[in-house]
Amino acid sequence: MPLGKKKYAKRKRKICGSVTLPKYQVKATTVKNVISASGPRLIKKLYDKSGIKRIYSPFHKFGQKRVRQMDKSKTSYPLGLSPKEKSYLICSCQARSHKYAKLKQKAAEAIQESKIFSIHGSCNAVRKALLERGWVEKLPLNRMNLTKIRNGVYSNKCEIQYELERLLLSNFVEKYNPNFVWRTRDERRDTTIDMTKDYARMINKLEVDTLWTSKQGLCSSMKRNYWFYIDGVAEVNGPRSYNTPEPGEIEGFIKDYKITACTSLLKWILSMVANERPIFIKNGRISINVVVFALNRCKEYLFRKQNKDIDRELNVISDGQWNSFLKKYYCIIAKDEVFCTDRIKKLPLYLSYAKYLLKEIHKYRPQLSCEGCHNIWIIKPAHCSRGRGIRMASKLGVITNLLNKANTKHVIQKYIVLRGIVLRIITNQSILQIMQCRRNITIAKNATLSCQNKICGI
Repeated sequence: MPLGKKKYAKRKRKICGSVTLPKYQVKATTVKNVISASGPRLIKKLYDKSGIKRIYSPFHKFGQKRVRQMDKSKTSYPLGLSPKEKSYLICSCQARSHKYAKLKQKAAEAIQESKIFSIHGSCNAVRKALLERGWVEKLPLNRMNLTKIRNGVYSNKCEIQYELERLLLSNFVEKYNPNFVWRTRDERRDTTIDMTKDYARMINKLEVDTLWTSKQGLCSSMKRNYWFYIDGVAEVNGPRSYNTPEPGEIEGFIKDYKITACTSLLKWILSMVANERPIFIKNGRISINVVVFALNRCKEYLFRKQNKDIDRELNVISDGQWNSFLKKYYCIIAKDEVFCTDRIKKLPLYLSYAKYLLKEIHKYRPQLSCEGCHNIWIIKPAHCSRGRGIRMASKLGVITNLLNKANTKHVIQKYIVLRGIVLRIITNQSILQIMQCRRNITIAKNATLSCQNKICGI
């Protein structure tokens, strides 16, 4: 029994005497006897003015400081080896001087060759594979102790000696950061890497971050890559992408879709004319004004990119005009409709102007040469994987319906197309043919690239 409780029981016996009374009588007599036996100072401490014990009084609770009790569930384990344990390790291994020298040399080689690893959790297969390749394990601090030897986990002398050597090797490399860290799902701990200091460190698991584990996060990261862009050192090239949950992204996609439709139409016309296809005939259903509309929109796009729209007002195009153009664009690309003949005979001028505009736009859109003419876009669910829920569409109405159909978040990405490109690779042993062009481009000593279209890129 604690000392305080002993004193309290002794005093209670002294006041109450040896007579046994019922519980309620004992309680009443105890209070009276305490008040009478003790002075006014004890009364002030134990009871308030109304005669209630201070432990039940709210004023006593507010006035007194709470005593913080120790959490009995937490147990403290030693972190790292104590100086005595370190000296014990060194002495036990120094008894075999040749063994101690070998271990020290092995640790020095591991430091020099950056072969220090650390495993958080139980993964003996990885540990065994690394140890066989000459790596040295740096044990975590919570495992850097002699508990297993003290508790009798290792009964064999060889096992005890192996554990001591393992601890000694870890002690040799304790001041160096591990070059390879393996973490299990159960024990992840700190996964941050200081790139200025630990640039050579490899970690198998990082914290779950939506910037890297979801399509939406990857799309956002791609858009912020200009902060880290270094020409020839750190550059990222990817298709144009839009996050539908972010404000203004859907409007930006619609503008991109419309200007892509204009450039696709001009590319299609130049390709057909270069291959001597009859797309301007008397019985054609599509007016040549569609070509003029596409040329004007491409010209306005260049004005905005070159900041020439500040001094001049650009025409405001209504939704009805865009819808009319897109309907005719779908008929030309998908249904193989053709244009009626040009009565004003300005077609050569339009074609040369289209070549010039596409050449200038290519400076601001490097992917123009691999976009194709069908204006195809990929609609991906932002948080799905393994190809689930991915759709492809080329019509603006179909894409907007897919986005408005459900409340799920989507990422829209431009589909990269190389139409009419066929590759023929000729080697000494085999010939691989993929549809090709007439214009030959040497890409290797024994390989050629050609295309069937006279214009295969901008």
